Amino acid sequence: MAEKQSIEVKQTKGMEVDSNEESKDDKKENKDDKKKEMEVDSDADEQEIIQDAKPTKDIEEKVNIIIAETQSSNKLTEGIEKLLYLEKKQRQGENEPNTLFICKSILDLCKDSGNWNITVEQIAILSKRRSQFRRVTMRMVQYAMTWLEEEDTKSNKEKKLKLINTLISVTEGKIFVEVERARLTRKLAEIKEKEDKDIVSACDILQELQIETFGSMRKKEKCDFLLEQFRLNLQKKDFIRGGIVRNKITVKIMKNLYDLECKYWNLSLILFYHHERQFLELAKSYFRLKELLKTTKDKLQALSNGIFAVILAKYDNEQNDLLNRTLKIEKKLLEQLPIFRQLLTLLTTKELIEWPLPQQMMDELTKFKFVGVHDDQQKDLMERLRDKIIQHNIRVVAEYYNRISTKRLSTFLSIDVDKTETYVSKMVTDKEIFARINRLNGIIRFKEKEYENEILNSWKSDTDKLLDLVDLTCHQIHKEMVTNIKKGGKKKKKKGKK
Repeated sequence: MAEKQSIEVKQTKGMEVDSNEESKDDKKENKDDKKKEMEVDSDADEQEIIQDAKPTKDIEEKVNIIIAETQSSNKLTEGIEKLLYLEKKQRQGENEPNTLFICKSILDLCKDSGNWNITVEQIAILSKRRSQFRRVTMRMVQYAMTWLEEEDTKSNKEKKLKLINTLISVTEGKIFVEVERARLTRKLAEIKEKEDKDIVSACDILQELQIETFGSMRKKEKCDFLLEQFRLNLQKKDFIRGGIVRNKITVKIMKNLYDLECKYWNLSLILFYHHERQFLELAKSYFRLKELLKTTKDKLQALSNGIFAVILAKYDNEQNDLLNRTLKIEKKLLEQLPIFRQLLTLLTTKELIEWPLPQQMMDELTKFKFVGVHDDQQKDLMERLRDKIIQHNIRVVAEYYNRISTKRLSTFLSIDVDKTETYVSKMVTDKEIFARINRLNGIIRFKEKEYENEILNSWKSDTDKLLDLVDLTCHQIHKEMVTNIKKGGKKKKKKGKK
């Protein structure tokens, strides 16, 4: 409402605008610019590293003396107690840099001693200390995560699992370390998948996190995490859950992320093929991949797969429109795919198609297999293609015939009478055509029965159209006659004057 009022004031007063209003508008523009900058920064790949403040010299000296004494005397527990007492004082004094320095020193001391159990215990103890700084907990977790990349922990599976489980328990329920928790959970899932070969438990571990609610995570990392959940669900053959995870990912976010978008559509191929054979969505995925791929060879492969998937899809307006559009738009690429172009032209024209197809087409199509769907067999593709061609022929017959005998229709389709009835009844149940079968007389009716009122209404509308046309032609004739009479009168006047 405030914006509307300001617009109205400007319109009424014209050029008489106060300097205060101009300064307010400038401030708003500056705020919008800052917001845009923040949005750009939030989407950046590299995260800005804010350096921690350095500890005071006296604390640094005290910590170094305690560490030197414990290392020389080999009394680890006493050294940890002294450092914990020092950390308590600094924490109660609300000195964050000193507290962070002491916590890191304790962790280094425990790690250097080689006692991994005490190291893991101290991480849990330091994070649960009363009134512990959030930044200290976050930096401790990040510092401990760097140990996972070291060769000592990589080679030792027990050490790695202990550290990961401890850090996950530390980060549980803390929003400020949700990103670290997600990364640790992903590493744990990778161990289960690659080392233990347990895909089900890896998928369950990764599925625990509702990653779409994490506000502090980068969009690229979030998409990558969701795609990993999607992949594991597909490997687990939980296609319903995989579809739910897929719907969480928006395609707009991945426009500038080429690798992730390619991965997204490749995983979608597996989902749509194996889950209820969704051929229309499968075709859309192939066409989208065609736009992303760079080489002509890959584009031709994606286009051929997409065309075959559209042909096998359930007939409706969208499927028919997609067939016609691919034939018109992809003319250049279809020149290199003559068989698929011929198949498209056959299915887009209202003419009967003979089965089997020409030998050259049959040889190529029998070898065809969908790429990227992880199914080596694909036995039923030619049977599905035959069904689609028979259904196309039935639709063509329904266009030209109101009534036809089942024997005549079966000769058109080159199949038995019983199979003809099954095909027609299936198309009727799928609401692709209207038909009624009279088995006693052996007649199939493709046109709906018209009642007396409907016939009268159609006759009335036709007669009204005819009368309108007659009226229009009479008006045009009268107009021409008037113009001719006027021209003849003018000529007679000119002759009389002469």
